[in-house]
Amino acid sequence: MKKILFIALAVISATTFSSCKKDYICKCTVSGVEYKIDIKDSKKADAEEACASSEAVYKIADATATCNLE
Repeated sequence: MKKILFIALAVISATTFSSCKKDYICKCTVSGVEYKIDIKDSKKADAEEACASSEAVYKIADATATCNLE
């Protein structure tokens, strides 16, 4: 029973630490030109929000602009 509890605790700890801050790349395509935006030391949710904001700005210039988080 103690081994199962220890393994469960190890798995929970691993998933908790995997949600820490990382570097992400937001890849945007605007008028056929590809741009890469570095998002450093960010949680995934924050990086997704920043990438979506970039897409909104690019869509002002080109309605077909797209951005995806890598």
